[in-house]
Amino acid sequence: EDDIIELAAKHLYIQHGSDSQPENVKETVRDCIKISLLEAKSEEKLIQMIHTAHAQSSFLSSRQKADLVKAEVVDYAREKWPIFFSRFFEVTKQSGPPLPKSKFIVAINWTGITFLDEREKRLLELSFPEVTGVNTLR
Repeated sequence: EDDIIELAAKHLYIQHGSDSQPENVKETVRDCIKISLLEAKSEEKLIQMIHTAHAQSSFLSSRQKADLVKAEVVDYAREKWPIFFSRFFEVTKQSGPPLPKSKFIVAINWTGITFLDEREKRLLELSFPEVTGVNTLR
């Protein structure tokens, strides 16, 4: 929830700068908050939380430009959800020990290598220091 509020406050800043009028905050809530969270908390409570986060945020006091705040949002997403910043490859097992599946997907990103099944369920995650070698067949 805190992450969503912080991202919504950054969205508010990107869209409206330091102007946090109630109608702008309400628009941000409708743009950024999914229905399930809206149902769990009241819209007024979320508006107040985003308004407070916007008012207390470092991007206002340091007078950063909207482009820098956009870059912060991308960096935050890359840190929190690295799988969305991955390169994906289809893999078919040719040899080796028996596995429950012979076809899967390999996702490579800055955190390491992740093996996924066809439903994108994580089978194995390896950091780069854990990888001792790679062989490819073309």
